[in-house]
Amino acid sequence: MKLQVVTICLIFTVAAQAQSKSPATETGVVCVSAVPKPNSEPISLGNPDGGDRSFNYTIQISSRKIAASTERTVTIDGLSLNKTHLVKILRAGKVVESFRFNFAKEGSNHLCLWYKPLYETWSLWPAKSSKDKCRC
Repeated sequence: MKLQVVTICLIFTVAAQAQSKSPATETGVVCVSAVPKPNSEPISLGNPDGGDRSFNYTIQISSRKIAASTERTVTIDGLSLNKTHLVKILRAGKVVESFRFNFAKEGSNHLCLWYKPLYETWSLWPAKSSKDKCRC
C-alpha cells in the first residue's frame, strides 16, 4: 500500500513539474539562397545571369540585415512567429523590392527567399517546397 501511495505521489509531482515549465519559444527561420555570379555574356533565357549586372543585394527582415552571398545560403533566424515581418531587398543601397509576410500565412516556420535572375525578382516559399534553392 505504501508503495502505491509513493508511486502516485511521484506521478503527480512529475506531472506538476512538467506543467510548470514554460514551453520553449519557437522562432522562425528564413534562408536566403545564394545569388548568381554575374557574367559578361548577353542576358538571355539560356543565360539569365548575363548582362554583367551587379547582384550586390542586402536583405532586411524587420530590423535584421544580411548581405546576400554568391557562394552559399545565408540564414536569418530567431524571427517571431506571431509578427508580420517587413522584408526589404536592397541593391547597391537602394530598395528594389519590399513585401510583408508572416509565418502562419506562409504555412511554415522555415522559409526560403530566393532570387530569379532573368526577371530580377525575389520569391518567398516554404523551404520544403523550394527544392534545391535553399540549403539550410
